[in-house]
Amino acid sequence: MIALISGAVVIGLISAAVISIGKTVFFPDSIALSVLASYSFIFSALLFAVMLFLSLKKKMNPIYVIVISAVMGIGAGYLGEYMGWL
Repeated sequence: MIALISGAVVIGLISAAVISIGKTVFFPDSIALSVLASYSFIFSALLFAVMLFLSLKKKMNPIYVIVISAVMGIGAGYLGEYMGWL
């Protein structure tokens, strides 16, 4: 019984972190439809789709998925700054 409760607590804490970080990343100023057309949102959605494909269909090691997504995210940030998209 204790394991079930602690498992629910862990899932709740992870969910709260995902919601908080997602709100900060995708909707930094306020929740608006204009965010859906921004460079950051489009790249983040594309990156999520690619990493989901690699982890579920290709069964890639999660460490590699994290490293690849970090490199792509950092590269996209520098590209966005360089091109003036951010």
